[in-house]
Amino acid sequence: MVNQQQCRFEVTWSAGLLHRGSPNLDDKLVGKAKSGEIVEGVVTSDGMWLHCENDIFIPIKSAKGKALMKPVGGPSSSSFANFSVDGRSSFSAPLESSNKSSANELDTLHAMGDEKFGRKRAAPVQLSGGSSSSKTGSNARRPAAQSHVANDQYMQEFEAGLKEMGATNTHLNPHLHIQPVRDTSGVNGGYAGNDFKRGGPVGSAESEQRMLQQPRNSNFRTYAQSVKHGVDTVHESAGKSVDLSDRNILCMSVCRQKVVCGSADHSLKEVDIASMRVCRTLYTQRSGHTDWVTAVAHTSDGRVLSGGADNLLCLWPAGGAPNCVPLKGHTGSISRVEAADSIGISSSYDKSLRIWDLRSKRESATLVGHTAPILTFSWQNDRLVSGDRSGNAILWDVRSAEKIAPLKGHKGHITAIREDASREGFI
Repeated sequence: MVNQQQCRFEVTWSAGLLHRGSPNLDDKLVGKAKSGEIVEGVVTSDGMWLHCENDIFIPIKSAKGKALMKPVGGPSSSSFANFSVDGRSSFSAPLESSNKSSANELDTLHAMGDEKFGRKRAAPVQLSGGSSSSKTGSNARRPAAQSHVANDQYMQEFEAGLKEMGATNTHLNPHLHIQPVRDTSGVNGGYAGNDFKRGGPVGSAESEQRMLQQPRNSNFRTYAQSVKHGVDTVHESAGKSVDLSDRNILCMSVCRQKVVCGSADHSLKEVDIASMRVCRTLYTQRSGHTDWVTAVAHTSDGRVLSGGADNLLCLWPAGGAPNCVPLKGHTGSISRVEAADSIGISSSYDKSLRIWDLRSKRESATLVGHTAPILTFSWQNDRLVSGDRSGNAILWDVRSAEKIAPLKGHKGHITAIREDASREGFI
């Protein structure tokens, strides 16, 4: 660079300009300078690039010399001694710098945004450590934890906009308002008495006690056998492992001698525990999830109930071809699922829990009461406790699909709930 003085430019290219990691058009980054945006940096010696903060480069001219930006902050020609973006002149030091500070520039940009979008920016709040935030109150210290509040506000404004345009049935839109389902032939019609009991092969206190009472195998190997890309490898540690995906494993359920794992690659893998071999892949081009698989559970007869970030639940057969029955109703990502003989229960970021009749493959009831995304729940017989991102928990009667009582005390996300059979309660 021939000059280290900051120069300000306005992006004139209508499509905007992608950020680059170096003075090379092929070295593209994710960010982008939009048309009309003011950018600041140091012009490179060839006059082709603007070197900005964080080692971001923005092209001033195209490879053919076409102007992509124009200098601002003063008369476009007199501010720079011999610089022109049309390719006919070379760059030398700017004769004067802008009188506006960075803070004033930000204020100007915010004012432009307010004028364009019609919304005032919240006043900055001083936080501990000297940092500031545009949030207010306690939420300013944890904006990510309260992102659902901003989302709710956005959806309320979206609905108000629809009403201004003449829409009259926004209350029937499932993305704006939860649409409760109450099937009197299902929950309220009275399932078989055992349907609500959690004494199946997975997750119950009885099953765990049986596992603890089983004699341990004294010949258990003290090395690990892993299977990766079809090749067995021995490790000097206890246990076995199997490589299922190059993406993260997000959920798991165990039933008898099979374990099913859901992954960020949109599939579920069923693995035989004894041989650590994949028995089935629960995914096809026509059947299965189209996004991350975030929750999975087994029914007592070995069927698999899975939920994903695609708002969908899939009911898979206990064996055979991987063809699922889709269960639709949620409008947000599924956070947890549990299943018994003929009942499935799911929680979602749409702030609802839904009870499913796994015989008819239909939704039986909707539990509505949370004001924030539901992260988890625990189900024991006809009682269920769910917890959300706002720190609120609710006790439900599963049989009647009614709220029994709110449970307050947490000050942050509720991420885990467990039934305590010895005290007939939940933790």
